Amino acid sequence: MTPEEEERFTSLVAKGQAAFEEQSYGPALDALDEAYDLKQTPAINQMLTRVLLADGQYKTAQLFADEFIDSYLATNETAQLYVTVALHNQQFLAAREFIMWLPETQRADLMAQVVTAEMTARQTQQATITTIARHFYHLSDGDAISQRERLIAADKLPLDEYLVGARFVLLDPFSTAISRVSVLDRLRRLRVTQSVDMVWLDGGTLTVIPAQLESIENMVQYQAIVTELQSYERSVGPAMIHGLAEQVRLMLMIAYPVLERVAIEPKSWVAGLIAESLGNAMPEEAVEQREWRAKLQAEMLALTA
Repeated sequence: MTPEEEERFTSLVAKGQAAFEEQSYGPALDALDEAYDLKQTPAINQMLTRVLLADGQYKTAQLFADEFIDSYLATNETAQLYVTVALHNQQFLAAREFIMWLPETQRADLMAQVVTAEMTARQTQQATITTIARHFYHLSDGDAISQRERLIAADKLPLDEYLVGARFVLLDPFSTAISRVSVLDRLRRLRVTQSVDMVWLDGGTLTVIPAQLESIENMVQYQAIVTELQSYERSVGPAMIHGLAEQVRLMLMIAYPVLERVAIEPKSWVAGLIAESLGNAMPEEAVEQREWRAKLQAEMLALTA
């Protein structure tokens, strides 16, 4: 920023802070919004979240908090702020997930708040919870778009109800593969320690413990494929590699958590993908691996149909 913008920024922050302390939330938001346009920092983000929370704008407060979510782990106060916002939005699972990122010594009180909020929701909004849960349990009744919408709605379920529904979804062969994977990954992030069964792409059943799974980004097979893909950047251009990287992530998410079954040898897997994308002659590659890649591409295209 220019010196003039820095001065303006400092003035706006002071103005917003003073207005907030006077409970003048409209003027506080105006000043802090303008400051945020000049420079987006965790400190201003947290100030905006506090003002929005005080003003009852809970959904907007959540949007801001999620932009700098890692910064809310810094202190007990900011962690409490994030959990308070999430619970106002009935984002019980998001709150639990956030709490699990904190040191174990900081979790108990915040987790107790989540449990209390879930109990209150069951008492005051039982009909709503029942409807969301029923739609979640019968996820495959809808098409791919409807399934995504139901998964988003299920984020507002208390944990116990979510776990019941998750077990149905994971064993439902008619739900999309990405829906099953999305639920499994949510259980991983919630660090669920009970084993769950899941129908995988081949129609067989996997038994896994979500808390023991790695994120796809940390899986050796995924990292090897991304590294190999990046080695083609000079020959095919960064734009194409960027597009293929997005495609590859979705394809491999569909195969989660056993990527090694579909990408047996990363080097030839990527070479085959590049050849298919450019319409070139196919390189030597295991037939099984090529067939799996074709299946993943078909699953991916079905999601956008």
